[in-house]
Amino acid sequence: MNRCENHGDCVRQIVTFAEDLCRERGLRLTPLRRRVLEIVSGGHRPVKAYTVLDAISDSARPPTVYRALDFLMENGLVHKLHSLSSYFACFHPASRHPDCFFLTCSACGGAAEFCADGIRETMDDAARGAGFSKSGAVVEITGICRECARG
Repeated sequence: MNRCENHGDCVRQIVTFAEDLCRERGLRLTPLRRRVLEIVSGGHRPVKAYTVLDAISDSARPPTVYRALDFLMENGLVHKLHSLSSYFACFHPASRHPDCFFLTCSACGGAAEFCADGIRETMDDAARGAGFSKSGAVVEITGICRECARG
C-alpha cells in the first residue's frame, strides 16, 4: 500500500526525527528504542510485537520491547493498529497526527496512514456531546487494498 522507493531512506529519516525529538524533549532514544523503531519502520507494514522481539535477539524480553513500543507511541513515532494487533511507524511524525486515520487491508495486512482536516474535531464533538472523556483515538478503516483487489 506504500509506494516508497527506498525503505532505508525512510528508516533513516524517522530515526533522525526521533533523535531530534528526544534531544528537544530531554528524552533518551536508547539503543533498544532505536532498534525497535528501525524494525517497525523497516517495511512500511504493520508489525506485531513478537515479530519485533524475534528480530532483536534472544536477549530481549517481551516487557522491554513493549516498554520501547510504548515510548515510541507516546512520542508519536509509532501507532498501534488494534484491528491488526500490530504497530505501524509514523512516516510523518512532525505532523502531531491531529487528523489522521488508517486504511488497513484485510487480505494482505498492509496499512497506510492518511490525514484529512476535521476528523479530530468531529470525534471531539461527539465525545463532548455524549459526556465522554476521550483519552485517545485511532481510526482504522478496513477493506481491500488496490493491489489485492487486482488479484
